[in-house]
Amino acid sequence: MSKRILFCVTLLLASISSVLGGDPPDTLWSRFYGGGQSNVYASSLVQTADGGFAMAGYIWADWSHKNFWLVRTDEDGQQLWEYRYNTNEEAMAYSLVQTADGGFAMAGTGNRYTGGGLDFKLVRTDENGQRLWDYRYETDDITTASSLVQTADGGFAMAGCIQDHINSDDGNFRLVRTDEDGQELWAQNYEFPGHEEANSLVQTADGGFAMAGYGYIDRNDFLLVRTDEDGQELWTQNYGFPGQEKANSLVQTADGGFAMVGMRTRNGQHYLPLYDAWLIRLASENQGVTDQDGLPLGFAVLSAYPNPFNSSANISFVLPYSGKVNLIVYDSNGREVESMLGELFPAGNHRIFFDASQLLSGIYFAKFNVNGRNHVQKLVLIK
Repeated sequence: MSKRILFCVTLLLASISSVLGGDPPDTLWSRFYGGGQSNVYASSLVQTADGGFAMAGYIWADWSHKNFWLVRTDEDGQQLWEYRYNTNEEAMAYSLVQTADGGFAMAGTGNRYTGGGLDFKLVRTDENGQRLWDYRYETDDITTASSLVQTADGGFAMAGCIQDHINSDDGNFRLVRTDEDGQELWAQNYEFPGHEEANSLVQTADGGFAMAGYGYIDRNDFLLVRTDEDGQELWTQNYGFPGQEKANSLVQTADGGFAMVGMRTRNGQHYLPLYDAWLIRLASENQGVTDQDGLPLGFAVLSAYPNPFNSSANISFVLPYSGKVNLIVYDSNGREVESMLGELFPAGNHRIFFDASQLLSGIYFAKFNVNGRNHVQKLVLIK
C-alpha cells in the first residue's frame, strides 16, 4: 500500500477584538481531505457565495499521473463533493475562482499531448463540479499559469511564466485572455533581460491588468507589470534590496494604487538565507513611487496626463539613478513621429511635454528604453 498522505486545511474564522494587543483567534475547526491510495495537494482556496469553501489543486496515485482536483465544502468544512478531472495528460491546478454563475474555474499547467512541454490549462465547471469544458493554450515553449481571474465581461485571464525549457534562465511574464467559453482572444509576453515569473494577477478598475511576481536581472526583485485591456504594456516597476525578493500576491487598492506581499532575504545571501515577509504599498498611478528618503524605488513610466488628450500630454517617469533615456513615439502603423534619444537625466521624477498639435487623431505608443529595458505606454489623441 502506498504511503497515505492527507492534506490538512485549517480555517481561522474568528475575529480579533482589538487591532493592537488582541488575543489570537481561536481555531473553530480543521478538516482533512484526500487520503486513500492517492496523494493530494491544495494550491488555492475561495470562500463560496453561500459561506462554504472550495479548494483546488492536484491529485495523484503515482508521480507521473497528476490531475486537476476540486473539493467543495459547507461552511463547517464538511465535504459536499470531490472531483478529479482525468485527462490523458499530467495536469496541476494552481489558481481557483468561483464564477459569477456559481460555478468554478481552475488554471494551471498541463503536459502537451505530443512533443512534450507544458501549456497553460483552464478547466471550467458548473456549481456542482461537473466539467463544462477545458482547454490548453499551446505554444512552442514551456508555460505555466499561476494566477486566474474572471474578467468583468465574463471571460478569463491567466498570468504566469513562459520559457523555452524547464529551469531556463530566460523566463518571462505571460498573460492570456479568453472569452467566457475559454476561447483565446489574445496572449502577450513581457520580456525583460533576465528570468521573470508572474505569481499574481488582478483586473484593474479601468479594465486593464496588473501582474506581480519577480524578475532576475542582477538579483531577484519584486516586479509589477501594468497593461491596458488589450494586454499592451503601460509601465513596469521593480522594487528590491541587495538580496532576493519575490512578490506572491497583489491587490489594487481603493485609491487606484497597488499593494504586494512576498518575501525578501534579510541577510542578502543566496545560500542559507534568512527570510522576511515583505508588504509594499504603492501610490496611485499618477504619483511617483519613492522610499522614506524621497528617492525612487525603481524605474517606472507613469500614466500620461491627460490621456486621452486633445493636442498635448505630459509623459512622466521616475529614475532610481541617473542614466540615459531614449523615448520614441510611434503611430498605430509603427511610424516614428517623435524621438528623444540618449538624453541624460538625474535620479528622480521627470516629465516630458509631448506636442501632438500637428498630428492626426488616433492611437500612439510612447516607447521608453532605459538600460536595455523597454516600456510602452498607449496614448489616445482626440481632436
